[in-house]
Amino acid sequence: MKKIMKLNLKNVFLSVGIFAFTLALVGALSTNKVYANTCTATVSGDWHTTTNWGGCGGVLPQPTDDVVIPGNKVMTLSGDATAASISVSDPVATGNNGISNFNGHTLTVGAGGVTFVGSSGASNSTIAVGSGTLTATGNIAISGGAVGNSVLNVSTGTINVVTITMSGFASAAQLTSTGASNINISGNITGGTLDDTGGMITFTGAGAHNPGNYATGYNNVAIVGGGTVTLPAGQTTTLAGTLTINSSGTLNTVDNALTVTGVSNIYGTITFTTGAKVFTGYTYLYPGSVWNETGASTFTFGGNFTNNANSFTASTGLHTFNGTGTLSGGTTTSIGSVTFSTGAHINNGILTVPTLLTITGVTLTNNGTITATTSLTGAGGTLLQGPNGVLNIGNTIDTITLDVSDAGNTVNYTKAGNQIIFDPAGATFHTYYNLGLSGSGTKTLNSAALITHDLTIGGTATVTLASDTVTSNRLYFGTTQQVNGKWGALAATGATHKTDTQFTTTINQYMTVTLNPPTSSVGPTITTPAPGLTTVTPPVTPVTCTLPQVLDASTNTCVTPAATDNGCSGGNKYNTSTGAVCV
Repeated sequence: MKKIMKLNLKNVFLSVGIFAFTLALVGALSTNKVYANTCTATVSGDWHTTTNWGGCGGVLPQPTDDVVIPGNKVMTLSGDATAASISVSDPVATGNNGISNFNGHTLTVGAGGVTFVGSSGASNSTIAVGSGTLTATGNIAISGGAVGNSVLNVSTGTINVVTITMSGFASAAQLTSTGASNINISGNITGGTLDDTGGMITFTGAGAHNPGNYATGYNNVAIVGGGTVTLPAGQTTTLAGTLTINSSGTLNTVDNALTVTGVSNIYGTITFTTGAKVFTGYTYLYPGSVWNETGASTFTFGGNFTNNANSFTASTGLHTFNGTGTLSGGTTTSIGSVTFSTGAHINNGILTVPTLLTITGVTLTNNGTITATTSLTGAGGTLLQGPNGVLNIGNTIDTITLDVSDAGNTVNYTKAGNQIIFDPAGATFHTYYNLGLSGSGTKTLNSAALITHDLTIGGTATVTLASDTVTSNRLYFGTTQQVNGKWGALAATGATHKTDTQFTTTINQYMTVTLNPPTSSVGPTITTPAPGLTTVTPPVTPVTCTLPQVLDASTNTCVTPAATDNGCSGGNKYNTSTGAVCV
């Protein structure tokens, strides 16, 4: 009997243990079920009302729950919400579905992302973020149906996502922005229809971005996070707003016909191959940036262009500045062919044009440095040299009007070969402020000229004077100022100072130099003249004599003339009464 009782007690304890374990297991399973459900909206209304959901275990959708919004069900947010995924079902023709208003709140979706199944009927599916925030650690997939639309819309709010993929009927799969929104994409955006009016799309990923072809869909675009965005080849892309490339970002435009209507702020790298590029707004290249043209793209700039880039490489394609603006910056802007047209232009920077600089029908004011290596031309154009502006002419200049009237400006003729000095006034009299003649070959002044400040002759260039009516305030050979007087070649009979090194041999004409060097920089006599240069003795200040002594000019001393009856008899050089020289 005792043995039987012991067995029964063991069975009881065993049964109790099994029952307790079963309860614990059921509890655990029940707990997991609450947080791993498929929550389906059963009526339209507030996301935060538990009775509006089925399959959620009597609670609101949780971070691990999948949410389904069927046709004819439209939800709103009265607070922040979470879900593992959201599926907006095919509404067919039962009525619109989706989320109509975030009311400024945040919806966070996990790796399952957001899916628009697409509409096969007349009803539409919409998620309207409005002023709220939609963050998806997964992707957003928008399928456009044959009849109804699938729309992800944001006004002033924010969308954070890995990738947005739009498929199906392109016109029915839509991503739209109606205000100053922010759409941050770490991956790509492809397919469908993009209308980013007023908003900003920011590519945040560190890898490659290959967005789809949206000819006019973009507004503001930014590239951050070290990624490279490559535009679709052979297509047209227009940004209605701004372009910003952060220091670690890269935009590869390839042969895309790119237009940026607003301001372009380049801190990183932008590259071009071929195709037309238009920058209507201001273009700023900041320190550390890289501008690299690897193919013969054509460029049009409609506003200011500031170049402080770490590296600037232009192609042989034509670059046109056709709107009122200022070119500035400390980096040399070297472009093969440049045209200025339409509007007033100012250069405060360093512009070098190796092939062709054309100024057509407008005025270009140069307050910086312009180098026209091969040709400077333009029908009806004017190049106005501002104070301290420097113009380097490497070959020819014609057609345009050259205004060099402002004090302080310099024009240099630098060709390694012969050059004709251009008449700035378009008449027969050359007037320059500072004129530099360098390089090599012969630099010819074909008519009278006035250099109101400095004439500098450098390199191995020689000057051909067409007349004796050339005047310069000061004369330099290289960096050395020369004395005043009349200068010319050895053949210039009227010249006081002669050299065939700076003036063309056999030319008889001379020029007049007005000012001497400062006294401290001039020795008593130049005893070692340059090759072909005559010895020059600076003027001597005469001494003052008191009668009966008179000045002997040959020795610059006072002498006493010999006494004679008639003052000039006996071969005396001076009249003893008046002190005058006897003749």
